[in-house]
Amino acid sequence: MEGFLRLRLPNWARRLITRAIAIVPVIVVTVIYGENGTAQLLVLSQMILSMQLPFAIIPLVRFVSNREQMDVFAIGRVTAALAWAGRRNDHRRAECEAACGHVSFIAASCVIRSSLHSGGS
Repeated sequence: MEGFLRLRLPNWARRLITRAIAIVPVIVVTVIYGENGTAQLLVLSQMILSMQLPFAIIPLVRFVSNREQMDVFAIGRVTAALAWAGRRNDHRRAECEAACGHVSFIAASCVIRSSLHSGGS
């Protein structure tokens, strides 16, 4: 990202800024709401990440599987097929989240278990 934006920062400054962006909200929530607030913040962050992930992964897989753009660095057809097949479990995750009532690690383990029991289909 540094080269794309043409930002030149010393490594220590870049690390300080990125870690502060990640840690300061957690410290504020912990101080104001305590441990329960931190747990709710974790659930909220995972929910937001699960909504944002397709917007990053879909263009990425399309880009890295395009031989015209990536030339010799393009991923193979098998890898691309596996990347697209990974999207198939989204409906299972949604079913598990509905059953659990919220996004959680339990819902994620439910997806894994349902995939194993159904033979991965």
